[in-house]
Amino acid sequence: MLENFLFPQLEELQQHVFLQLDGAPLHWGTIVRSSLNDHFTGRWIGRG
Repeated sequence: MLENFLFPQLEELQQHVFLQLDGAPLHWGTIVRSSLNDHFTGRWIGRG
């Protein structure tokens, strides 16, 4: 769902969008981190 829907939508608005998920559980799976790195290189707070 992220790859097919969310990321294409965010790319259209990327200069105007900040994504913050309050209260969401941590998602540190390799697939999630890899996808965030691919789409938001240097623009998301990782684990360090």
